[in-house]
Amino acid sequence: MCFPVINKISGMIDHIDKELEREHSQNTLEDISVTRRNIVVFHTMIKPIIPLFEQLKLGKYERLNGNVQQYWADILNDLQKIWDRLEDSQELIEGISESNESLLSSKTNQIIRVLTIFSAIVLPLNLIASIYGMNIRGLPFAQDQNPFVLILLTMLIIGGVMLFVFKIKRWF
Repeated sequence: MCFPVINKISGMIDHIDKELEREHSQNTLEDISVTRRNIVVFHTMIKPIIPLFEQLKLGKYERLNGNVQQYWADILNDLQKIWDRLEDSQELIEGISESNESLLSSKTNQIIRVLTIFSAIVLPLNLIASIYGMNIRGLPFAQDQNPFVLILLTMLIIGGVMLFVFKIKRWF
């Protein structure tokens, strides 16, 4: 009865692994969590039974050892196999979980990098726009005929230079 459940857990681990290769979704994260929980629940069910069957195999409980003495070792052997497969499954799902976290971290880092570059370019341009938005005398280009075009050209040059520097440094 336990082996079909173990097989289902192993199948779910394979499914999760394939899903991570194709795409990352919220469902995959939920599948990882459910599988980890199932393994833990199964561990808590099997762990206390193993010492009991070890004692039965050794003949500690005489009333229970009658005709079935020879079967306790077989049951214990099956429990050990289940325990070993659970341990293997737990190691696999932990590895998959770590891989998933690494993928999420990598995607987050890429998003943060793009937002940082965008912010670094927009900040000086915003500063220039804010300064020229104040009605103060004596600002450069303020007395010219076409201050809007000159300021816009200056801002485009600054943005272009920053993009060029970021490209040279391979930040994007």
